Amino acid sequence: MEIHIRTYREMLASFSERDLVCTLGQLYHRAVHAIDSAIYSDREKQAWSPEPPGLDWTQRFRDAPPWIALQKERIIGFMNLQKDAHIDLAFVDPEFQRQGISEK
Repeated sequence: MEIHIRTYREMLASFSERDLVCTLGQLYHRAVHAIDSAIYSDREKQAWSPEPPGLDWTQRFRDAPPWIALQKERIIGFMNLQKDAHIDLAFVDPEFQRQGISEK
């Protein structure tokens, strides 16, 4: 499987910022709810992400722009770092987990 990594800025050449933020938020929500219930209970996952984050994440991504993993044109994961270099978010679409996406 060929994976390409693009910056947030590069992705904005193909997506509106609104669509990109919403797509990443939906992926995040799906990934949270796909976590094994032996690790996090359904109640914990619901508290963590009761619904996909919306446009309120726009500033978050402007402040800490993610790298985005794509297979062909499909967004399959993303990761970003805080200004102090700590990982803020790192999520992979459940359909693509356990395939080494985060190692790219």
